[in-house]
Amino acid sequence: MVKPIDRSLLDVYTDSNPFTLYEAFGKEQFIHMIEGYSLEVLKQMAASVQQQFPGTKPQSKAKRSSVAAYIIAHVVGD
Repeated sequence: MVKPIDRSLLDVYTDSNPFTLYEAFGKEQFIHMIEGYSLEVLKQMAASVQQQFPGTKPQSKAKRSSVAAYIIAHVVGD
């Protein structure tokens, strides 16, 4: 882990908060983790990103790669 996080906020197997995952695991591990989630979980994560960045959305909610790229771009900020 990169930063100590309250474990009650962190569940890497379900629809965790992507901002918490990023803080806990850092950029490289976060990107690797996000790319491994199912489309369903990524859509749930994207909803929390949209709350932080109103007016934004993935290019396509039908493509896992598009939703993952959207999350990574807004959470990591690169």
